[in-house]
Amino acid sequence: MWNKDLMKSVMLNATVALVAGPMAMMASAMAQQPVKVGQAEIIRNEVLNVGEAQLIPINIGDVVVRDEVVRTSADSDARIGLLDDTKLTLGPVSTLKIDRAVYSGETSYKQITIRLTTGAFRFITGDSDKKSYKIETPFASIGIRGTILDIKVTANQTLVSLQDGKASVCAGTQCTQLLKRGETANVLRENGVTQITRELTPSWTFASVCAANSALCAPLPVANVLKKASLPVPVLPGNKPAKIGKITRFCPNGQPTVNGQCGPTQTARDSSLSLLNDPARDSTLPLLNGPLSPSTPSPLGGTDLPQVNPPGGRLSIPTLRR
Repeated sequence: MWNKDLMKSVMLNATVALVAGPMAMMASAMAQQPVKVGQAEIIRNEVLNVGEAQLIPINIGDVVVRDEVVRTSADSDARIGLLDDTKLTLGPVSTLKIDRAVYSGETSYKQITIRLTTGAFRFITGDSDKKSYKIETPFASIGIRGTILDIKVTANQTLVSLQDGKASVCAGTQCTQLLKRGETANVLRENGVTQITRELTPSWTFASVCAANSALCAPLPVANVLKKASLPVPVLPGNKPAKIGKITRFCPNGQPTVNGQCGPTQTARDSSLSLLNDPARDSTLPLLNGPLSPSTPSPLGGTDLPQVNPPGGRLSIPTLRR
């Protein structure tokens, strides 16, 4: 015979199970859902997403997710743009993995870790705080304090060449600071011992990879350059930002045209120039159809000019024919 307390306990447990079951399944599904971190911007030849059970070709515009392993072949290269506008460029026979990505907003990271296994890379920071970035190689850990790094990873060596900004490169307890362009950290592992040295001039840069695909080393878009230089994006009348690639025409006074025409400020500027709009301005010059007295001083400041008296009182100007 069931008493009331036992019945209440059974019904409560059943209710909890009914509610908790679907919620647990939803939480598990959300935990397994891939987290987008960027997309493929440049793909040349075969570039693969290396999964646990299959190799999936990556095409331009494909989404790149956290924990995805990206690998290029011997005759291929790629560039991945992250959500914060970071650029990860891979040369041939290169492999990387975005190991950790914690967002601090829709387009910035609180922390992001990129693991480079082997190959040649160029890393350009985006809009996130520079301290948010961390790059790992088999023998080195790289802290970013700037903008552009060239990185080469082989079986027993990591080269980090500074192109812009600052960086800290560590191997175990050994660290070196890269403060000037061209400075390179050379992390070498021999006989089980890892050593790190700082070179003042690079023995290698990613520019050597771009011979096969110049787009990899192409300049950043204008908007990116202005943003990194802390310059405002040009604004047209009406407070509408100028579109990238659109031609903007300017009046001589430096202001953009409005509907293809210059405004009243252009006329005011011209009228401020002496005699520019004066129809009688030519009266200050000697007439060609009248004699010039030999005793009249030359306007050019030289010797007196001879008398000018063309036939008929007019100069003959040849007619141009098509």
